[in-house]
Amino acid sequence: MLIGFFLRLKNSGVPVTVKEFLLLLKALEHGLAFASLEDFYHLARTTLVKDEKYFDRNRRVIDFIDR
Repeated sequence: MLIGFFLRLKNSGVPVTVKEFLLLLKALEHGLAFASLEDFYHLARTTLVKDEKYFDRNRRVIDFIDR
C-alpha cells in the first residue's frame, strides 16, 4: 500500500524521492502515526512534501486511498 501511495504522489506531480519515502517508513516504524489516517496524512505531508503548493495533491492522494 505504501509503495502505491508513493507512486500515486509521483504520478500526481508531487516531487517525492526515495530518500523521503524511506524517512516516512522509518517514522512509521517508530510509531509516529498509528491507526489514524489523519496522523498518517500529517506525517506523510511532513516527510514527503517539501513545498506547500503540493499539500492539496497529497490530500487528494490520501483521500483516494481512503476510499
